[in-house]
Amino acid sequence: MSPLSRMANFILVLHGLGNLSQGIYTVASPRGYAALTGDLFAGAPDKALQAIGMGAIGIGLYETIFAYQGNRQLIFATLPMRIAFAGVMASWGVGTAVLYDGIVAVVCGVALLA
Repeated sequence: MSPLSRMANFILVLHGLGNLSQGIYTVASPRGYAALTGDLFAGAPDKALQAIGMGAIGIGLYETIFAYQGNRQLIFATLPMRIAFAGVMASWGVGTAVLYDGIVAVVCGVALLA
């Protein structure tokens, strides 16, 4: 594995850990998460926010594991989901999320190609 690919995998591990911690926070404090997102989830039921948190925990856990292992097939498998997520966020008008996930998709590409 090239140094560039190792660095990309390390960034993906950090991204996975970030998803994991965001998910834990959302499950533990759905109102706190809603406050952080501003108007995006204002008035959303706690159980809906906690379901989002559970999804983030799953994604974070799996992403951390397969990035740490350097599992290229699973890294590749996340690309369509990242593109779909960016599309949904764009339709919601959340440009920062589109930019962020776009950067993560580029890092995934580097991990695959380097």
